[in-house]
Amino acid sequence: MTDVEITETAVGETTVKPKRRTPRKAATDKPDPMDALLAEMKEATSHLGAMPSAGTPEHRRKHHDGRAAAWGQQYAHEGTSDSFLLSLAFEASASYEKEARYALLQLAGAALALADRLDGK
Repeated sequence: MTDVEITETAVGETTVKPKRRTPRKAATDKPDPMDALLAEMKEATSHLGAMPSAGTPEHRRKHHDGRAAAWGQQYAHEGTSDSFLLSLAFEASASYEKEARYALLQLAGAALALADRLDGK
């Protein structure tokens, strides 16, 4: 498409004028459903009270790792959301400090995705 309009006059002259564009309506962005879920999560988290400052004791890490593996196998067998969340929760609990943030973000992301699915989106 060109942005000019070419016209010929009766005398045989050709004139070139730029076409006028009609103003477009501003596109309205749809709100991101994950933003709403994050806001709800922050609200729900505010009711939990103080977060624990101590991490997982060393003597429980191996137990949590075994539970994570067992729930992971259950998830592979059934594919249910409870076994999926429990495997991630035990994995996060078994994680050392360097891995814990990533494991907790995986758990939070999975929980938010499942909540989003419950909303039918």
